[in-house]
Amino acid sequence: MSSSECRRRGISISISQPSALTQLRARRWTAALLLLVLLAPAAWLLHRPLSTEEQTLPRSDSTAAASIPPPLMIDSALLARAQSVCDVDRHECSRLLTWEELGVLLAADVPQYLSRLPPNQRAYMDARRRMVAEYRSVSDHIRAHKFGAACSLNAEGKKECEFPAAGTLPVDDLVTLPQSRLFPNDFSYALEAGISHDLVWLQQPLARNDSRIPRLVELYKPASQFETMHLVNPPRLQTIPDIFHIHIFARRWDETGGPGGAAEEKRERRRRMQRPR
Repeated sequence: MSSSECRRRGISISISQPSALTQLRARRWTAALLLLVLLAPAAWLLHRPLSTEEQTLPRSDSTAAASIPPPLMIDSALLARAQSVCDVDRHECSRLLTWEELGVLLAADVPQYLSRLPPNQRAYMDARRRMVAEYRSVSDHIRAHKFGAACSLNAEGKKECEFPAAGTLPVDDLVTLPQSRLFPNDFSYALEAGISHDLVWLQQPLARNDSRIPRLVELYKPASQFETMHLVNPPRLQTIPDIFHIHIFARRWDETGGPGGAAEEKRERRRRMQRPR
């Protein structure tokens, strides 16, 4: 029956408008349903099982990061054996370190376990005493004997030797290799025969992770001829902190099977192990 017909017959029809409270409730229910529709896919993504590939991806939280193994796991037994060779407090080693033991100590970033056999350590300490008796410091001796720096006598009658200013690169030059010299370490660490221990002395300091350090290693010990590892001691272990130097440990390929094949794979693993120092 139409509304006009109802009026003609005298039937009264009253259509009440919904109250404000009812309208508010309706809008809330509509918003809740819309929100549920929008969030349902996200909730499914959060709670679904991860694929095998996704499970291997790194995560930013510290707990997950700590559980992800490094590119090459450190052999804990080998590390423990290497750490037992040298007395950290006395700076003396009971025997010679193997190449593998040296590598695991560098990979674990515990260079404090590198030292000398007792006779070499005593010779090293005696040499330092002689240096400071003649020079203002051990650093002055290094400047004079490794770089040929000019020296003059101070009021105490000791030699003071300085680098020429021309040997310093601009601070913002992060590409050019600074002036450097390679010398065998006069007091090598306790290392097995066939492992050389050299020092690259620089007139200008670099950061431990400076990208030029591997280039300097390659300059003096090319990878085509040598298997190498290198070390820049952290400040707390530096005995000559005011002259930057790099320890290079190397052995010739002809003594380790030559590059290629298993020897090449071994070299690549050690490069992955070595952190910037």
